[in-house]
Amino acid sequence: MLQVCYDVTDVVSPVVTNSSPEGNICDNDNDENDEVLDHFAPKAQILLVCCWRAMKEVSLLLGEITKRAPVKEKDQSYGLLSFEQFEEIGQLFTKILLTSKHRGAYELAHEGFVKLCHMLWRCEQGEIQRLPGVFLTKLLNDISSDNPTPWLCGTRRSAGLPFFFKAIVTTEPNTTGKCYFKSVMKELLKTAAKPVNTQDTNKDTTLPQVHARNILRALYKETKLGEDVFPYVADGVHVAVEGFLSEIWAVRNSSTLLFSALMNRIFGPQSVQEEKRRQG
Repeated sequence: MLQVCYDVTDVVSPVVTNSSPEGNICDNDNDENDEVLDHFAPKAQILLVCCWRAMKEVSLLLGEITKRAPVKEKDQSYGLLSFEQFEEIGQLFTKILLTSKHRGAYELAHEGFVKLCHMLWRCEQGEIQRLPGVFLTKLLNDISSDNPTPWLCGTRRSAGLPFFFKAIVTTEPNTTGKCYFKSVMKELLKTAAKPVNTQDTNKDTTLPQVHARNILRALYKETKLGEDVFPYVADGVHVAVEGFLSEIWAVRNSSTLLFSALMNRIFGPQSVQEEKRRQG
């Protein structure tokens, strides 16, 4: 079953990870190419729908398997999933979330990844329990570096990257003291505050400062984190306002979105504010 899921993912990945997953068909003005466009456009849409639905089913199925299947103990014959298999599934979810450009694909992968992380954090086997932290630390170190992995999506507000972080930190149990969440917030704020090298303007959407702001925005908006984010609100506002002065458009844009999320977190949505005014 797991191998079938891996094979399906390999087949549909070229479509959902394409920079234009909605279909990239030649755009010319002559009548002949108009006929080609009319012929292939519906097929491109059908292909896309089939691919992201296949990815959806794989993600949800793997999430259910990891949630319900018994863990295989070391040197024991009973159990279904071993440490190596949990690691493989986690790496697959990571790949889907970090490379998919289709919103439906990475949003549904997030649902399956949440189930996996929830189970891993609470597993009694130490090496399995540490897997979410391993996944998180590896990616956080990559983003914090001066040259993040180039295949991280720089458009679509970092695509599935914020969903990856949300899945891990929102399922982290209180017994850990939320240490991973705290380290993530500190490291992201530190990365977002780094000065941007103006020579990197040709890759402005893949800058670590942009990714950090997009992830922070998602974490500040996440209701499951409740009051955990409040100690980091002031630093977030500082980072957002500083970004308004950047010469790079992607930094200014992500800073604006971050600032908006922080205002909603501090004062509540506009509808709530208007209701308070009417009652006051």
